[in-house]
Amino acid sequence: MLRYQKFNIAFALALTGLVVIDIFTHVPFVTYSGIILAFIGLLVWGSADISSGWYCETLCSGNMDKRSIALTFDDGPDKNVTPALLDLLREEEIGAAFFCIGKKAEENPELLKQADRDGHIFGGHSYSHHYFFDLFSTGKMLAEMQRSEDAIGSSIKKKIKLFRPPYGVTNPPLARAI
Repeated sequence: MLRYQKFNIAFALALTGLVVIDIFTHVPFVTYSGIILAFIGLLVWGSADISSGWYCETLCSGNMDKRSIALTFDDGPDKNVTPALLDLLREEEIGAAFFCIGKKAEENPELLKQADRDGHIFGGHSYSHHYFFDLFSTGKMLAEMQRSEDAIGSSIKKKIKLFRPPYGVTNPPLARAI
């Protein structure tokens, strides 16, 4: 698996080599353009495909020897949806993971407590699920993540260890925040 830092080094070396070659022979502009477009394309792919682990380690699948399905729910807890969902999961004796928005966790602590009593696990999903979360600085991402973790932890009295980025996008600031 290619990683972001190694890729940057390889790109810098390739570009440097191309410049050196260009000193002795003429390298067409299209060659530079092609390398730069390939670089940008790989960065976009690495950001959009969370399973690539491009910027940070990710968990996208479990034990493949055992046939099972992991149920995960994002963007809650929601006072209109979560109670019925918890009833269904309890009735069917199914466990799930809830990736909670911190602001909603503060608004609905009893739903988190009920889900915890039912044995579900929790992760953070930012505090605000802001549309531009992916463009936040490392510090602002970290503050969002910590505030969300605090909101969830204060309800269930446990430290959460999982985080799912809003919109499933990773990037260097998020990797540093994690």
